[in-house]
Amino acid sequence: MTHAHINPLLSEGSIVTVPDPIPNEDLHNHGFCGMLIGYRNGYAQVRDCDDNVFEIEPERLALVADNLLYLMNMFQLLNNL
Repeated sequence: MTHAHINPLLSEGSIVTVPDPIPNEDLHNHGFCGMLIGYRNGYAQVRDCDDNVFEIEPERLALVADNLLYLMNMFQLLNNL
């Protein structure tokens, strides 16, 4: 299975956030941050802090830097009010 939407910013070694699981579909129990270690059969392979690897649809992942930039911009906007 291949996924049409693969974020070109996500590459091996990227730190990403994995969202909360979809009931009865995902094997992980909660959202987490992990390291993208590769792709297999159209899925992103993400390693968590316990060294477990989960295969997640790439379009569900967010690059941690994106989240940090968003928070920094929001902080700047709030400080300018």
